[in-house]
Amino acid sequence: MSEKTVSLNEQERRARHSEIEGKQLALENIRRKAKGEEPLKELKKEDEDALPVEPDDTKPEDDAYLAETGRILLDYLGLNSAVPSTEAVMAK
Repeated sequence: MSEKTVSLNEQERRARHSEIEGKQLALENIRRKAKGEEPLKELKKEDEDALPVEPDDTKPEDDAYLAETGRILLDYLGLNSAVPSTEAVMAK
């Protein structure tokens, strides 16, 4: 995608957009065929700004980010209590 210009002509932009979508559909169908899945007739139109939806039945212990955050917090608290405060060092 080394294009650096965009046509001001709406018909040309729409034609270019259709061409790009056709290439994306062809690539997706090649991937699906390799995985043994049925090819698509058209690509799904997804909202690019939408946040991914997580299932409601996810347990906190199954959330890798939450578990790792907890471990980091525990490490920090352990390090924080192991290092003497600057006030204690200055008092000596």
